[in-house]
Formats: sequence, structure tokens, C-alpha cells
Amino acid sequence: MLDLLGNENRRRIIELLSDRPCYVTEISESLGIAPKAVIDHLNLLEEAGVVSSSFAKGKRKYYNIIYGMHLEIAISPYTYKVDISKIENVFEKPFERSDKILSDRNQEEMCETEHINRMKLICEDLEIIKQDQLQLVRLQKDLCSKTDYLIHEFLKSAVSITDDDLETDVLFRILKDHLSDTMLCDRTGEDIESINKILGKFEEKGILDNYQNSKNKFWHIKKSTNYN
Repeated sequence: MLDLLGNENRRRIIELLSDRPCYVTEISESLGIAPKAVIDHLNLLEEAGVVSSSFAKGKRKYYNIIYGMHLEIAISPYTYKVDISKIENVFEKPFERSDKILSDRNQEEMCETEHINRMKLICEDLEIIKQDQLQLVRLQKDLCSKTDYLIHEFLKSAVSITDDDLETDVLFRILKDHLSDTMLCDRTGEDIESINKILGKFEEKGILDNYQNSKNKFWHIKKSTNYN
């Protein structure tokens, strides 16, 4: 998905389709992109399941975004995380305030005044959502900052108790995710004997613990003991 969205013209096409379904010539003229290039971009987006196409009256082929999607990327000195989630049933879940007016009546039965009132309520609901989104962004920034700080402090302590960079690297990788010895070999490029020696050392020190999952033993940082 990152490769797909890495192209500026594809991002512009998606932005245009977020306003309304469009046909190739319309996209080409709106964005100043050659029709053939537009078709190539749309084919890639369609293959990836981002857009779909359908024929309207006059046999003109329209493209539209299939469903909602949330893409989150976190990059820091200690973190690289990409999370893509599909947002399903976007139009099927009522929002409490703006749908109160529909509780007893269908839209077909509503008069013009009721429609106008509902449009105003929807606008107010959207403003509430925007504020919630801004608050969420601030919270995410705060959590990312705290995460980096805690990882930095963890590494400061790890350096003081390890004998070399490899030992520190093993602890760092296990801090970020529960890993097996073979996974640690793949990520560090070291042999299994060296990795297991380090794991055994830190298990004896009470730093690491493990659990069995299927055929693999996964390692994690052991929970702390309470002290004053």
C-alpha cells in the first residue's frame, strides 16, 4: 500500500475520487494527466482493491473508492510501524445526534424543514468528530514521544549491564516484540549458538523470561518486582 500511495498522481486521483465518482476523461482533464496514465493508475488501484468501476447510463465507466481505509505510519529513532485497517460499514452505523430525527420517520416522509434541520445537525456532528480527531492526533504524538523516551532510558540501562553491542541489540529487539531465538538470528545476523548464549545469560540474571507457543519458545522482558 505504501508503494501504491508513493506516487503523487495516484494520491491526487484518490483525492478527486473522495469527492465523487469520476470517469477517465474527467480525471484526466481535472488533474492534467494523460488519459493513458490515468488508466494505468486506476488499474493499479483497482487491482489493490482501493477503487472499483461500474458503467453508468451512456456506457461511461465511473471509478469510485470502495471502502474506508485508515493508514497510520510511525517513524522515530526507535520505531517503524505501519498499520492499515479497513473501515467497514461506513454508512450503516447511525450517529446519535444527527439520526435522532429519523427515529420515528423515514427520509421519504420528512418535509423540507426537517431535512434542513438534519443537515445542520450532521454539520455539528462532523465538527465534533473533527475535534475528536484533533484530540486523538495530540494523544498519538504524546504517546510516541513517551515511547521514544522510555526506549531511550531502557537502552541507557541496558548498555550499563551488557558486555557488547550484540547483547544490547538483543534486549532492544525483545523489548519491541516477543521473539524466538531463530527470529533473533534472522534480525541480528548472528548464529543460533551466540543468540542462545545471550538469552541464557539474561534469563539467569532475571531479565528475560519465555513461554512456549506452538513449536517455538518466545522471549520477553520479565515483569519487574515491586520495590520501594
